[in-house]
Amino acid sequence: MCLTSNDNSTLLKPNSQQVLKTLKELSFSSEESLVVGDMPVDIEMGRSAGVCTCGVTYGNSSKEDLEKAGADYVVEDIIELMDIVSA
Repeated sequence: MCLTSNDNSTLLKPNSQQVLKTLKELSFSSEESLVVGDMPVDIEMGRSAGVCTCGVTYGNSSKEDLEKAGADYVVEDIIELMDIVSA
């Protein structure tokens, strides 16, 4: 499942409202979903929604910052996501 930004949310990250609304609208469970983000606030948002998270270092944050936020995975290249989503 692909989560995209939802500008209709009234609450900002790291509130999980955007993730939970998207999961409900698409009939996906948190167990079968992945939030991918380049900022610790993205990781915090996914974690607060009970979704597995992946931090990407080719954006705005370092590997250390994403790990500190609690990312389940951290990748340095988008190609690495294939290993995660196909597992």
